Amino acid sequence: MAVARVEMKGGAMIEAGQTISNRYKVLRHLGRGGMGTTWEAEDVGGGGRVAIKVLSMRSLESWKALELFEREARVLASLDHPAIPRFIDSVPLGQGEGFCLIQALIEGRSLDERRAAGWSIDEAEVRRIAREVLEILVYLQARTPPVIHRDIKPQNILIRPDGALALVDFGAVRDAAPEEGGHASTVVGTFGTMAPEQLQGRAGPASDLYGLGATLVFLLTGKDPSALPQVRLRIDFRAACEVSAPFGRWLDRMIEPAPEDRLPTARAALDALDDLNRGGDSDEGARPPAAWVRLDPPAGSLIRQEERGGRLELTLPASGLRRASARTMLLGALSVFWLGFAAFWIKMAGASPSVAMMFGPLLLAAGFWNIWIFLRFIGESQHIEVDDERFALERRIFGRRLSRAEGLTRDIGHVGLSTIQRLTRPADTIRVELGVQSFNLGHQLSAPERSWLLQRLGAHVAATRRAALPAGASRLPLMIEDAAPAEQPEEAQASASISTNTR
Repeated sequence: MAVARVEMKGGAMIEAGQTISNRYKVLRHLGRGGMGTTWEAEDVGGGGRVAIKVLSMRSLESWKALELFEREARVLASLDHPAIPRFIDSVPLGQGEGFCLIQALIEGRSLDERRAAGWSIDEAEVRRIAREVLEILVYLQARTPPVIHRDIKPQNILIRPDGALALVDFGAVRDAAPEEGGHASTVVGTFGTMAPEQLQGRAGPASDLYGLGATLVFLLTGKDPSALPQVRLRIDFRAACEVSAPFGRWLDRMIEPAPEDRLPTARAALDALDDLNRGGDSDEGARPPAAWVRLDPPAGSLIRQEERGGRLELTLPASGLRRASARTMLLGALSVFWLGFAAFWIKMAGASPSVAMMFGPLLLAAGFWNIWIFLRFIGESQHIEVDDERFALERRIFGRRLSRAEGLTRDIGHVGLSTIQRLTRPADTIRVELGVQSFNLGHQLSAPERSWLLQRLGAHVAATRRAALPAGASRLPLMIEDAAPAEQPEEAQASASISTNTR
C-alpha cells in the first residue's frame, strides 16, 4: 500500500502508518477543512476505526482556531446521540506540534458526494432527510445552553450504508455561552449555506435552520444556493426544480433572510414538516411565530403570563431571599452594620455637634443607599406588556411601581441574550433594544427561564410586528436570537475568517 503523506501548512507532517499517542495508527487521509485535517486511524487497543482531526500549532493564523478546536472537543464530549460522532479523546501531537481530536469513525458518503455522483433524489427523499436532520438539531437545541452547529451544509451530512444520516464536523460549533475578549467578530460558516446574520458574528437556533434549508435547496436543484437567483434576498429555487406548493412554502420559511421571519427552532420546523407529511397544507408563512414556541414557562417557574387579543403581559418575579446570592446577602448584612455604625458614631460625636453635623448625614446616606440597593436586588420585579403598537416595561419593588418606560413595538431592533455587571459580577439578562433605548430583563431568572423568555418574547414581538405592517411597507430589521452581549460579540477576536468552500 502506498504511504500517504500530507504536509500541513507550517511544516507539520502527518503520514499513513504513523502511530499517535502509542495507540492510534493512521491509515489514510480523509480530508482538509478550515480548522485542520482529518484522518482515518485504527485503535490498536481494540477500539476499532476512529477519525482523527489534527490541528497544527504551526499553521495557526490566529488563536481563534485553537479556541474553536478546544470548544469542539468540549461540546462533543458533552453530547450523546447516535447521529453525532462519539467523542473518544483529545491528545497532543508530538513535541507541542498540535492537538488531535479523536472521534468514532462514521462510515458514509456526504450529501455533496452523492449528489456529485449523479444521485437522483425526489421530494419524498428530501423530506426524509430534512426530518432526520431536524431530529438531530432538536437534540442539540434542547441542550442547556443550546448547541449551535453553525455550518450545516451538504458536506457535513453523511448518509451511512444503512441509509441513516449523521451530522459531522463541529469545528464551528457554539454552545451559546458569552465570550470574553475584544470587540471584533470572527465570522464562521460557509457561503451559500450560511445564514445572513452569521456575517454579523451572530448565530442562534434559526441560523442552523437556514443552513439546513439551503442544503435541501441544493439537493433539489443540484446547484449551489449562492448560484441561484434571489428575490428580496431570498433564494429563488422554484425555477430550478419541481417542488409541491406546501413543501415549497415550508422551505421558504427555512431560508428567510431575516431570522425573525424564519421558523425559530428545530422543534417548530419539525412540527410544521410533520404536519405537511400528514397531509396538512396550512400556510406556515401566516402562522404567528408564538405558535411555534412553548407557551408555558418551565416547570416550577413563578413567571406569570397572560395573552389576550394579541396583547402579551409577562410578570417576572423578584428574586426574594430564596434566590438571593451570597454576595447579595452579604451586602444586606453590611448595610445593616453600616447603619448601626453610623448611629453609634453620631451618638459618640454628640459632644462635638459640628463634627456630627458634618459627617453624620453622609454616613447615614451611604447606609440607606446600600439598604436601597439590597432591597432592589431582592424585591424588584418586572412587568412587560407587548401588543402590535407599544412595548412597555414597568419595574416594581415589593409590588409598587418604581419606573415605567414605553416605546413603539415597530422600533424594536434586537432581542437577545446579554451580560451586565451587578454587584461587581456579571449577570445574564435578556436585552431589548428599542430605538436609542435598551432594557435588560430577567437578571433574577434561572437559565431555563431566560431561554424560555427569550423565545416567548421574541416570537411575540416578531408576530405582532408582522401583523401590524401594511402590505409592501418597509420595517426596521429585527434580530431575535441567542446572541452574546453587544459589548462583547459572540466571536470576540480581531481577525475575521470566512470559509468560502461550497463543494
